[in-house]
Amino acid sequence: MPRSHSEEFKPLRDPITWTRDKENPILPPRETGHFDSRRVMNPWALRQGDEYHIYYSGSDEQGGQRIGVALAQPGDFHDLSRR
Repeated sequence: MPRSHSEEFKPLRDPITWTRDKENPILPPRETGHFDSRRVMNPWALRQGDEYHIYYSGSDEQGGQRIGVALAQPGDFHDLSRR
């Protein structure tokens, strides 16, 4: 019986090459005056029925930071409704 799984896990040690999708970012900062006008970060999505709820952190020009939510239909992340 082998004492190690090193060969089994070898592919996990290989470096990963990440490529940015040309459609990114799907949730860019908004114009001045919105709470998420400076940056949008740390998105986390939940599917609830026929809708995705994308929770994220946003900050404004004064450094204020809030949690926001954007709603999207499956397959259409370019028509987001932010709240």
